[in-house]
Amino acid sequence: MNNKKPLKANKGLTIIELMVTISIISIVAMFGVSTYSNYTTRAKIAAEVSVLTARAQEVYDLKKDGKNFYLNSDHTTVNEYGAVIKDIGDSGSKALKVAAQIMIRPESVPVDSVRWRCIVTSDELNKSSIPNNYVYGSSTFFRILKDNNMVASNENFDLENNPAENNSWKRIANGDPFLGNWQISGGDEEIELWNDFDLISDRRDNVAELDGDSNEIIELTHDLTSENFKDMALSFDYYPRTGDDSSSFEVYLGDQLIYTQSDFTKEWQNINIDLSNVENASSQKLRIKEAGEDESYGALIDLNSLKITPGKIV
Repeated sequence: MNNKKPLKANKGLTIIELMVTISIISIVAMFGVSTYSNYTTRAKIAAEVSVLTARAQEVYDLKKDGKNFYLNSDHTTVNEYGAVIKDIGDSGSKALKVAAQIMIRPESVPVDSVRWRCIVTSDELNKSSIPNNYVYGSSTFFRILKDNNMVASNENFDLENNPAENNSWKRIANGDPFLGNWQISGGDEEIELWNDFDLISDRRDNVAELDGDSNEIIELTHDLTSENFKDMALSFDYYPRTGDDSSSFEVYLGDQLIYTQSDFTKEWQNINIDLSNVENASSQKLRIKEAGEDESYGALIDLNSLKITPGKIV
C-alpha cells in the first residue's frame, strides 16, 4: 500500500502579482536613478563653487585694497559689488547639461571680515539638486544680485531719452516711456522733468521735481521684488530748491515711513537710506513722496544717481 501524498504543482506568480512586482521594481529603480542624478549634480556644483570661491576671495582682496583685477577664465564675470558669476550650464563651461549659473557673493560681517554666500539658479533644477548650504534662487532673484539693482534696466527710467528739451523742463504723466515701470501717484499724476535746466547753478540732466499743485501731493513709486532680502538700500542725489522745509520729501516702504529729509542746504546732497524687510515680504512698494508746502518749489532728485541695491540675503 502506497501512503505517499501526491506533490502539489508549483503554480508560480499570477499575472497580477507579476505586474505589481514589476511596478514596484520600476518605482524603486526610478527613485534610485533620481537620487543618484541629484547626488552627481550636487557634486559638480560643489566642485565649481570651490574653485570660484578662491577666485572671489582674490577679487575681494584686490577691490578692498583699491587695486585692479581681471578674470582669466571663460564664462565668468564680476559685478560692481564684487560678486563673481559663472555660467556652468550648457551655454557656459558645460559642467551641467542644463542652463545654470552660480554666484559667489560677499556679505560683510563684524571685525573686518566677510562671509561668502553661494547662489544657484536654473529653471531645470530644484532645491534637492543643490548642496544644502547653498541658496537656490529664481531668475529674478539672481538678476537682482547680478545687476546689484532691485530695478531691472528695462523697468527703470529711460535716461538716454529725456523728453524735455535741453535747458528746459516738461511735465510727463504715467504711461510716458521715459518712466519705465515707475509710477506717479497723487494730483494729476504728472511730474516735472528737467534737462540741464539753468534754474539752479549746478544743473544736471534727468532731474525730477516733486512739486504738486494746490492740495496735491506727488510721489514716485515702484514695486520691488523684495523676497529673500533682509534689507535694501536707496540712494540718490537731492537738491532742496527753496533751501527750507518746503523742499522736503519722505520715503515709505509700503505704508511704513522710513525717512524724512531734514537738511535743506542748497547744494546737491547724496542721500542713503536703509530699507529693512524684516517680514521678508515678497513684494513691497517703494514711495518717494513730496513733503513740502503746496504750490511751492519741490525737491529735486537726480534720476541718474537713483538706485536701489539689494542687501543681505535671508
